[in-house]
Amino acid sequence: MARTGRLVRAELRHAGVGAGLAGMLRLVAAYGVGALLIAAIAALTLPLPLWESAPIVGTALVAVAGALTLTGRDRVAQNINEIKERAHR
Repeated sequence: MARTGRLVRAELRHAGVGAGLAGMLRLVAAYGVGALLIAAIAALTLPLPLWESAPIVGTALVAVAGALTLTGRDRVAQNINEIKERAHR
């Protein structure tokens, strides 16, 4: 029994390290996306002033977020309908 407990603790420790790495990956990816956004704004400052460039990039991001939200909402609605159909069978 003690041996099983040690094995379980070791597995949980490995899972915790994996979860920590996944969290760090998300953080680093967020910084990468931020850097790309700054680069996009900087690129737009070549033909436009900064006060025009930042709102253009921001508007594009809001449009992408809206499209993703609508797509996700539709997928969730589809899945809920499928689950309800399976429950009634």
